[in-house]
Amino acid sequence: MTKKFSPFSQPRPPLHLFLQKPNNSLAGLDTYVAMPPNNTQAKGVALLITDIFGAHRKNPKLWADRLAAANDFVVVLPDFFRGDAWPAGTELSAEKFQKWLAKHPRDRVLPEAKAVVEEIAKKFSKTPLPVSAVGFCWGALYATLLAGGPNPSVASAALLHPSLLTLKEFKEVEAPMLVLFTANDQQVSDEFRAEIVEVLDAKNKEKKPATAHHYYSDQAHGFSLRGDDTDEKVAAAAGDAFERTAAWLREHGSAK
Repeated sequence: MTKKFSPFSQPRPPLHLFLQKPNNSLAGLDTYVAMPPNNTQAKGVALLITDIFGAHRKNPKLWADRLAAANDFVVVLPDFFRGDAWPAGTELSAEKFQKWLAKHPRDRVLPEAKAVVEEIAKKFSKTPLPVSAVGFCWGALYATLLAGGPNPSVASAALLHPSLLTLKEFKEVEAPMLVLFTANDQQVSDEFRAEIVEVLDAKNKEKKPATAHHYYSDQAHGFSLRGDDTDEKVAAAAGDAFERTAAWLREHGSAK
């Protein structure tokens, strides 16, 4: 049986560019950059904002590589935690997590994210390219804030199993947004998901802005970035989430 595709099920293609000193930063953050293949002219830029486990892991880099190839995008993956991502395998207790989260406050991260957007909008092309944000879990908060009105910092956004958000932040979204939800999610309860969907659908009805959402009833929080790729259902769902994200950014984040 052929193994189902997921964005991290294949060997990494030679598309990535891991910038070395002195060009290893965007807005002062260590950044992994994936370029379109074969020196193709980029059609847009995607900013990936990871979950709490950070940018210096294989799967986020594979996501960047494959999104660059699928969309002819420049894809950037900054280390917003500055080397202090949550250690994999560490117990995620509420007390420890809140202490760690306090070291990475919104009033520092959001200005950094906006500075990255401003820099990458003109760094990789003679003419500025539209920038979209893709946020996973923790990163979905910042993708949403970047998509907030009245003058969004990004052309579009995609959220995968989001966390740490309130309904107010969804109501303030003014850029096209895709949201991918999962079942049994402690971060987004069934009731909260229904409220978010109502807000998104109301916006989409008037295309102010365009929105879309999808619910993975058989997947757990984190599946698209940290799922068990040996499980065919997880691999298939992760591949579907990747394709939906790539298609959304092609439609709403490509240069006209």
